[in-house]
Amino acid sequence: MTDRREELHDQVDKIREGDIERLIDLINRFLHQSESGASQGMVFEPLPPGSKEGAEIEQQRQHALAQLRASRSEMIARSLGAAVTRLGLDLNNITEGSYSWSSSGDKTLGLTCSWFEGRVYLRLGMFHVNEQQVVTFERCHVSETRPELTYKVRVLTLTADAEKELTVPI
Repeated sequence: MTDRREELHDQVDKIREGDIERLIDLINRFLHQSESGASQGMVFEPLPPGSKEGAEIEQQRQHALAQLRASRSEMIARSLGAAVTRLGLDLNNITEGSYSWSSSGDKTLGLTCSWFEGRVYLRLGMFHVNEQQVVTFERCHVSETRPELTYKVRVLTLTADAEKELTVPI
């Protein structure tokens, strides 16, 4: 194990004066866990409704969510820009649902986004086959007139696309 005391001292020097007591308490809990009478779990005390702290936390949360949506939109547009345009999708809807992404270096290897628009489940996917980008767009919903599931998939490549609809009794 390397001796990194100097680095630790440099970090401590950068701490605000008001946080030093808290840092000392955390270090003591870490070094002497069995002697600490404090609970080992984290406890979050609720804030009173309408409190200034609560409003500040909500503002920070909204800001973080907006940044997340913006970064997702930017990544989707960069990876699938032309396909999203061809499909006529709104990036704001896509960034509201679940999302997974894999990459290697600066190259996107795979992407899956899913969301609901009303009662319709939508999923957008992208992957590569033999270095060719393939984009899939799926729509699935239960028919309002019959007990059946309607599933449509549209597959896009750089030069063409095809769509297929399946109806499955339920």
